[in-house]
Amino acid sequence: MHITFDYINIENTNAQLEKFSLIKLQHLLIKYPFVKKTDIFFKIDTDNLNEKYCGIRISTPASRILAYSNENEFEAAIYKTINKLDIILTSAC
Repeated sequence: MHITFDYINIENTNAQLEKFSLIKLQHLLIKYPFVKKTDIFFKIDTDNLNEKYCGIRISTPASRILAYSNENEFEAAIYKTINKLDIILTSAC
């Protein structure tokens, strides 16, 4: 399993965000072992610095699935995005 992090409009990487993402993503990866690759994107809106985005794209043998959310905090956006992915994957199985 390969996981990459990408930061948009953010100057430095954030180890705490990456760790939080991996912890929250863990149950999803255990539940769906066919996920081969995950790309996680963090972005701050340049017009509204309170808008923080998290996008997660997962690759499976059959397709790619993308979900994203925006919230006032990255942690809330991560949680919401992972929940969206879980719903998508549940309906696909």
